[in-house]
Amino acid sequence: MELLGTEWISQQMLCSKMKEKITDEMYAHLIISLDYMVSLPGAHKEWDFIFEYRKSVAVGAKDVIFGAKVPPIQLVEGTNQRMAKVEVRLKASFAEVEVRDKGSGEYTVDGYSLDVFRSLQAREIFLAPLIVTDLLGKLDITGKITDGPGGTSVIPRIIRYGTSLCIAALFPEHFDKLRLAGLLTSDPRRRERYKINQKGARAKWIWKKR
Repeated sequence: MELLGTEWISQQMLCSKMKEKITDEMYAHLIISLDYMVSLPGAHKEWDFIFEYRKSVAVGAKDVIFGAKVPPIQLVEGTNQRMAKVEVRLKASFAEVEVRDKGSGEYTVDGYSLDVFRSLQAREIFLAPLIVTDLLGKLDITGKITDGPGGTSVIPRIIRYGTSLCIAALFPEHFDKLRLAGLLTSDPRRRERYKINQKGARAKWIWKKR
């Protein structure tokens, strides 16, 4: 039974719903019983009853994700593969990411494999969407920085963002997993400009009394 994007109602909400005083022990017993009920094979038959005690954790009703939208699905001629392609932005860099299903696990960025990236953290960022959705080794991913300075921190994050959007398009059942993991949310931050006669964007002059 799929419960992604929802959680059990709080004790206070339960008191308001039942119009009775609910102790901590009573609330704990109820949640344990409901969790057990959800784990049973025929739990889907009591869908309406179970969701009377669950609430959505979505950010909003209109815009579920912030930033670029989930791209459309295309069909690759000759290979019968489904493909999703998206253009994304992070700070001053722009990238183009293409994801194909029924692949061999090939992952390239600007024509290079992930072996080029020596940082373990960078590799973890690249693979995060695949690990969350359990699709590691099943997709072919091609990323390319089309404009901007890039950087050791920006490149993994911008490719991860594009990959997450494409996976959400190809596999809608994983949309909530990616959203709740924060992989479908764009980073709106921009690099702050340097100030005149200062060492950096926020660095101030050293004040001396004499």
